[in-house]
This record gives sequence, C-alpha cells and structure tokens, in this order.
Amino acid sequence: MGDVEVLRRAWPDVLQTLSKIKRSTWALVEPNAQVAAFDGQILTLAFTTSGLAGAFGRADHSENLRQAIHKTVGIDCQINATANGASMQTSSDPNPKV
Repeated sequence: MGDVEVLRRAWPDVLQTLSKIKRSTWALVEPNAQVAAFDGQILTLAFTTSGLAGAFGRADHSENLRQAIHKTVGIDCQINATANGASMQTSSDPNPKV
C-alpha cells in the first residue's frame, strides 16, 4: 500500500493546489481532514466530525479535491468522507472509532 504513503507525504502539496482551485473546499479540508486510507481507487478522508464529513459530501468539494490530487500527484480517485475513522458508507476499518 505504497500509494497511501505517497498521498500522505504529498498532502501539504495537494492542499496548496486545492487552495488555488477552490478556497472554500480548502477551508473545509485543510484543518479538518486527513488521509485515512487509499486502495488505489478510493481515497478515504477522515474528518473530525460527521457534520464536516457530511458537508464535504455536498456541493462540489469532492470534485475539487479530486482535481487537486490529480494535478499534484497524478492520481485520479474517488473520495469517501468519514468521521473520526468511521465511514459514512461501509468500511473495512478493523478498529473503528466510536
């Protein structure tokens, strides 16, 4: 799973690119989310609260971040927002946080 480490190392650069694409998406993601997992196709972002994860799911935030990731590291992926490691969708996380 080297790809998740590539994304984690590049995350500050991804956020810088995101700030140029859409400032409101950057303002939501930068202080509130971190890379939780990446399986080569789906990036799982862990937000600090379920409300923030839900807010990320609205508007075009996911698309903006997808563009920033693609421009920065050349990876095209889907993005799944989670809250504190607990997926808003199904998760295979062996240690979900409650």
